[in-house]
Amino acid sequence: MKNVAAYALLAGVIGLFGLQTHARPLPPELQGALPAATLAGQSTMTFWGFEVYQATLWVAPGFKESAFEQSPFVLDLAYLRDFKGADIARRSIEEMRRQAPLTAAQEAAWEG
Repeated sequence: MKNVAAYALLAGVIGLFGLQTHARPLPPELQGALPAATLAGQSTMTFWGFEVYQATLWVAPGFKESAFEQSPFVLDLAYLRDFKGADIARRSIEEMRRQAPLTAAQEAAWEG
């Protein structure tokens, strides 16, 4: 179930993103983890007309959407609203619980 949900998210991200010329560069803190990353696309998530975040998808060479779990990728979310990190983590955990069960250790690590 978790892989199906992650695949659906990636398919949606890849399908909805249009390449744009004003793409942000790969954040420096991620360059070591994915030095040869290429931009797959980006888009802005809106909710009731309010821009919430800009999502940018970076993929490793050879990335295949149908086998996304076999290649590294970075989904960078730049929030456009004044949200607190703890609120983002809490809400993200709620959404992940809807996809698959989480252990208490996973939740604690993500909230930390």
